[in-house]
Amino acid sequence: MILDERFLAARVRGRGVSVLSSCSHAGVVNAALGALGAFGGEPIDVILGGYHLAGEGMEPRIEPTVHDLANRVRPRVVAPGHCTGWRAKAALAHAFAPGNYGPSVVGSLYALRAT
Repeated sequence: MILDERFLAARVRGRGVSVLSSCSHAGVVNAALGALGAFGGEPIDVILGGYHLAGEGMEPRIEPTVHDLANRVRPRVVAPGHCTGWRAKAALAHAFAPGNYGPSVVGSLYALRAT
């Protein structure tokens, strides 16, 4: 059991908090909740990076993760990357697309501009 997670979170003026996760071994929801706590509950704009939901052993975590992201964290955009897995990406796309899902693959470019 991993109780802590490494992630980068930054307040982007006019957008909220951007969360850049590495691999989210402790859970992307835990990383996002940590960012919410660190920034006084300011809304999460985007969660970009690995969600660590790939593989058969992680499949039971997909549904609760999608539910908690949608109902507890409520980011404007989810952008799952490398270790999320195609099943989790499909579930996230179903819950957040079209307007709140951004695929993150090699070569993706996200410009997080302050307003």
